[in-house]
Amino acid sequence: EITLLLGRWQQAKAGDGQVVVLFGEPGIGKSRIVQEIFERIAGDRHGHVSFQCSPYYSSTAFHPFIEQLKFALGLDRDDASASSLTSLERAIAAARGEVEQVTPLFAALLSIPTGDRYPPLDLSPQQQKDAIVSALVNHLLGLARERPLVIAFEDAHWIDPTSREVVDLLMEKVENTPILVAMTCRSEFQPSWSARSHITTLVLNRLSRQLRTTLVERVAGSREMPKEVVEDIIVKTDGVPLFVEELTKAVLESDLLTERHGRYVLSGSWRQLAIPATLMDSLMARLDRMGPFKRVAQIGATIGRQFSYEMLNAVASLPAEQIEAALDRLEEAGLIVRLGQPPDALYSFKHVLIQDAAHASLLRSERRRLHARIASVLARKYPERTEREPELLAYHLTESDQSEPAASSWLKAGKQAAMLGAYLEAIGHLRRGLAVVQASLEMPNRDQMELELRVALGNALIAAKGYGTQEVEDNFTRALEFGRQLDDEDKVLAAIRGLWMRHFIRADLAKAHSLSAELLKFARRERPSGLLSKQTLYLVEAHRSIGQTMLYRGRFLAAQHHLQRSIRLDDPALHRGSGERLINPGVMSSSYLAYLLWFLGRPDTARQNSEQAITDAEERRHPFTVAFALVFGAYLCQHMHDVVGTRDYASRAMTISSEHGFLHWKQQATILHGWSLTELGAMDEGLSEMRAGVEGYEAQDSWLASCWFRSLLAQGYARAGVPEAAWHALDGALAIAKRTGDHFCLAEIYRLQGELKLAHAGSAVIAEAEHLFARSLEVARMQSARSWELRTAISLARLWRDSGRSDQAAELLVPIVGKFNEGLFTPDLQQALELVKELCEDGTRDRQRAAAGDDSERTTAAVDADARGKPGARL
Repeated sequence: EITLLLGRWQQAKAGDGQVVVLFGEPGIGKSRIVQEIFERIAGDRHGHVSFQCSPYYSSTAFHPFIEQLKFALGLDRDDASASSLTSLERAIAAARGEVEQVTPLFAALLSIPTGDRYPPLDLSPQQQKDAIVSALVNHLLGLARERPLVIAFEDAHWIDPTSREVVDLLMEKVENTPILVAMTCRSEFQPSWSARSHITTLVLNRLSRQLRTTLVERVAGSREMPKEVVEDIIVKTDGVPLFVEELTKAVLESDLLTERHGRYVLSGSWRQLAIPATLMDSLMARLDRMGPFKRVAQIGATIGRQFSYEMLNAVASLPAEQIEAALDRLEEAGLIVRLGQPPDALYSFKHVLIQDAAHASLLRSERRRLHARIASVLARKYPERTEREPELLAYHLTESDQSEPAASSWLKAGKQAAMLGAYLEAIGHLRRGLAVVQASLEMPNRDQMELELRVALGNALIAAKGYGTQEVEDNFTRALEFGRQLDDEDKVLAAIRGLWMRHFIRADLAKAHSLSAELLKFARRERPSGLLSKQTLYLVEAHRSIGQTMLYRGRFLAAQHHLQRSIRLDDPALHRGSGERLINPGVMSSSYLAYLLWFLGRPDTARQNSEQAITDAEERRHPFTVAFALVFGAYLCQHMHDVVGTRDYASRAMTISSEHGFLHWKQQATILHGWSLTELGAMDEGLSEMRAGVEGYEAQDSWLASCWFRSLLAQGYARAGVPEAAWHALDGALAIAKRTGDHFCLAEIYRLQGELKLAHAGSAVIAEAEHLFARSLEVARMQSARSWELRTAISLARLWRDSGRSDQAAELLVPIVGKFNEGLFTPDLQQALELVKELCEDGTRDRQRAAAGDDSERTTAAVDADARGKPGARL
């Protein structure tokens, strides 16, 4: 393995960047191999950077990068001052970074005040996070411009999700650079990158019998050990290198052996003497032999894998000389490693298993007291750090059974992470807070705290994993129960809306309608005059929810009433301070109303509203809102058969959704982008995208508009000449519409079925197609869906024209075209007007032949008069 790594280093030095991922169980030697590489290449001109992931910070965004930057810059661990800004600027410049752009980002990451030297960051939290991810990768690449670089990522199985984004991006960028990345991780780590030629994966197996023997001999030094002792160590350790090393040391430090004539001999009968049965037992035995120094190891282990002399001194309440003597002895025994000199020294346990053993050796009551002491010291001496990293305080409060402040700190950590766009980290913090609450039956204000945690968790789950997950419903159901019990109206509103959204996205529209009606009833409750603004806010939310539900049920006029009512009542001031909203309310209302107006036959107004909604979303720089507005822009363009507009909006939505992990919008944008590709002739690519999008969308238990998405897939199959697949897709669309009550495109599904019959089944099924068109017209008229009505009327009029019934076709189509006061240049109206003209000319010729001459002019004039003042007359 070392030879392979050294070979990869030679490739990296030549500019062929390499990544080696070392998998293995605890104690197998992953970190030792990385250390060996550093030692063996010490003579080469190179730089190196090390990142250490930690189980305590697996939900803290950018944690390993923050710690490494602080170490590299020589910043005070807990009080970065303005004077640190110059050091940061120098470091960025040394890596050939853009100082003006990168310094504010890294300063914000490290909590370094910038004063007047840099303006405030004009970025949304999500944009700031993405900019930091990119800047960190570029910083590492910049460090390799002057000399080859080795980057070590230790214990990647504990990496936080946001830091993982940095690593994933680095994996892509490192290929043609003089960089070797060495990553260590346990088997549970799942790489998110695909197999690449520059990435090597190694699984470290346990040592062979011969290698175990060699390792025992090297730990023992120049003195030979009794063969039966070596044999027992070889068998008991089962090839785990750390166990081999620690058990050998434990035996050497015990009174089991005596030195005689340059070798070790047994002090008594070997079989009668105790030998640790496990690695943990061996580590415990070594700690026990530290005598009074064991106490300092236990305190350090309770603080963490890494601890400072300053923190240890504050927590231990022991004389300085006693602490320093213990640290020296632990370092000499190889249990800890020191960096720097007291009082500025940092200490790390050589292996996380040693820390675990020291921590586990404490009695439960003593562990609680130590964690409580650490929490107290953190809050008193390091308030800035606990404000910046509330999860650290939350951990020690949790371990000391201080449930109320622990849950409060987890809630704070979750909200902070969500505000930074780190939704996966937020979920981790909030879940830990819930676990504390649920385990603390006697906790004061327990129900209120659980309510706060569940509402925050529900929103974070929606942002990170989509609306369809069962955990979203579970959280908001419990939140609603608590909100009603506690008469907390804001939380009741949030819980009902969360539940409504869950059922709405699943297209359980009957339940969604019931919840939105409940929301309106709740909003209309009488309240004191001082709460009128709050009541208005509740009404805005209720009308919007009903309007959205009605739209997908195909009740377009009712939807228009409620959406317009919501917009009239709305005022941006009502939402001030509501930072937890996933989508800006104004943008949401404008997008939905724009979409609705198309169904009602107002395509030009619909497009204007949609474009304004997208502009408003982009001005707010809120990625989730922007993704929403772009997807709805693509929706509208598809309905208007604006293929290029659909492609462009969908492409932009795919980009931003991929960058931020918005699976809900990404899948929908993929479907629409795929449809546009099939319309532009890229059949295979387009169909592949649509299939992947539909499968991914429905896999999230999202069914809203799925009937429409399947109808788009059917159109693609029909264009590709695969009628059987098109029929199957339309059958699935109709089944979903009937199951869910999602009827907003029911008329279009019937129309497409009719078109497919005509195109692929011949004249024998004209009657069946005519029946499907008639059903489509009936649905469209019942829904007041003028645009669907027009489209179906075109299909039916063409069928009648081809069957020699041009007059009947004109009688159908002309009045429908006359209902439109806008949208003259949309494809549907253009087709309708061309068809009206053709039908009128056909009718004129027929009547001329029938009237035998002189009556023709009168007939033509009558037809012209009938169409006068309508779009058809303007041709």
